[in-house]
Amino acid sequence: MGIQVRILIFDDDATDVELMRRQLRRQKFDCLIQYAATEGEYLKALREFSPDLILSDYKFPLHSGLFSLKMAREVCPAVPFIFVSGVLEDDLAGELLKQGARAYVSKSRLEQLVTTVQSALLEPNVQKQPTHPMPNGASSNSLPAQL
Repeated sequence: MGIQVRILIFDDDATDVELMRRQLRRQKFDCLIQYAATEGEYLKALREFSPDLILSDYKFPLHSGLFSLKMAREVCPAVPFIFVSGVLEDDLAGELLKQGARAYVSKSRLEQLVTTVQSALLEPNVQKQPTHPMPNGASSNSLPAQL
């Protein structure tokens, strides 16, 4: 039985979510993905989905990614958090890392996503490791509509 990584993606653009999901599948990363498009869905997923890793956009219509980072730190502080966004200024990216984000991946460089995710999950200061076994060793790369 393999270990399945539970990934919560918070992004209001379904096309970007699909591109991330495809990149993970293309590189055969074994994961279950939960997609949240709104603040309410995100907060619910933080509590109920129990993610091993969070991927979040930075720009939202009503708030910045700093909100999603702060909520993640409050609800599940040991879970690695990675921003996957368009262009972020270097000083802003640095500030987000200081606030607790593990990394930043540009949406124009999604080929770096799996390597960044793997590194974030393996960092020694990560307290929570994926513990969700896959039934019969199957791979789940589908995008369930759980919310």
